[in-house]
Amino acid sequence: MAFKILSWCPNRELEVVLSATLEDLPYEIVVQDDALASNPTAKEQWLESVRPNAIISLLPSTLADIDDAYLEQVSQVVAYCAVNNVPIIQVSSYRVFGEGYSVTALQEDAEPGAQDELGVRLNKLEALYANLSQKIIVRTGWLLNSAVDSVFAQLIPPLLERDSKLVVSDHHFGCPLPKEFLAKALVAMSQQILCGAENWGVFHLHSADSCSEAELGDQLVRVFNADYQQDLQLPTVASKDDSRYHFVGSANILGRRCTDNFGIQLPTWRKGFKNLVAQWLKSNAQYSHLLDLKTSDKK
Repeated sequence: MAFKILSWCPNRELEVVLSATLEDLPYEIVVQDDALASNPTAKEQWLESVRPNAIISLLPSTLADIDDAYLEQVSQVVAYCAVNNVPIIQVSSYRVFGEGYSVTALQEDAEPGAQDELGVRLNKLEALYANLSQKIIVRTGWLLNSAVDSVFAQLIPPLLERDSKLVVSDHHFGCPLPKEFLAKALVAMSQQILCGAENWGVFHLHSADSCSEAELGDQLVRVFNADYQQDLQLPTVASKDDSRYHFVGSANILGRRCTDNFGIQLPTWRKGFKNLVAQWLKSNAQYSHLLDLKTSDKK
């Protein structure tokens, strides 16, 4: 009988990517039943009927939706895992470290100490796992291409709309990843723990190379000008003596455990960048018309 993996997620966008990654593997993927979200008793009975071998718990599609209701749902899943000895992978975020920026990259043993509302909620989320032995917490930095809270969602619209207020920093760094790589990493971890690997604790998932906000802005401008017949200018760049920035928090997270414990080879953030931009445009109706201008398709 195939192993059964429960995708516990109020994030349908990432769940679709996760399911696609799993579909060719010998696993049965079960998706959270949203109808049970507000009924703890029914949810517990449903979990007992599903009896997953492992659980992947995703963050909501927007970080603003990490509220008390979400934390209560995760708490119930954690309680189920504790009683039934089920391993669980929980996705978390660099925002667990708060709104401030750390010049020194944050390692996996760094202690979160957030004071802002989102950071505090993420700390509460991770604290739910404190007494659970078989758990993996995967913190991500910037995601390039998810629908909300991603690099593309925050930078592409103001770039295309020639927003003169857009500012990017040349000294705020991160290690961005596409959502597809996050899904592949979660699947790789699931495979190995289902085969007996006991690699538990906190893991930082990031690209092999870092970049500044300004480098991301420059890369996007180059892609749109070269491939989509735009005439964009690089947004205002805040240099070292300028405290302005675009992305809140310290996304410059680093760690070796994903590679050392699971053999996950971290990619450069530049790999497939143009294709990711095209996919993002296709999924956003407001900007999908730009695909008709794509120069590579006219050759």
